[in-house]
Amino acid sequence: MSNPGNLAKRIREKLGILNVHGLLVAFGEDRKDVAVCYHPASAGFVHAAKTRIYSPSFKTNPDAAWYDRGCKVFVGKRSDSFEPAIAWAAKEYGIDGWASCLLERATVVPAYVMEKAKAALKGAKNA
Repeated sequence: MSNPGNLAKRIREKLGILNVHGLLVAFGEDRKDVAVCYHPASAGFVHAAKTRIYSPSFKTNPDAAWYDRGCKVFVGKRSDSFEPAIAWAAKEYGIDGWASCLLERATVVPAYVMEKAKAALKGAKNA
C-alpha cells in the first residue's frame, strides 16, 4: 500500500469514493472536518490562484462571495496561500495532523480521515 496512486485507485474501486467530498462524507466528523484545497489560476475562467477550506456539511465562510461557494479562501499562489490556510483551519477546527488526499491534487484532509479510509480498505479486502 505504499504507492499513493495505487491506494487512490483502490479507494475509488473498493470503496466507491471518487473525490474529497466523498472521503469527508464517509470518514469525517460532521460539522468539524474540512479539506484544504489549492486551485491554481485559470485564464479560461479568469479566477485567481487560491486555497479554499471546504466542507461537505457546512460553509467555512457563510459570508463568502457566490463564486467561492461558502468556502474560506486564501488568495495567492500555493507557496503564499496553502500553509496559512492549513494553519487557519487547524486552529478554527482543532485539527492536529494533516494527510495528503490521494484522490485530488494539492489537497489535504485531517490525517485520521485518511487512516479511516485505509482501515476501511483493509476491511473491504477481507470481504
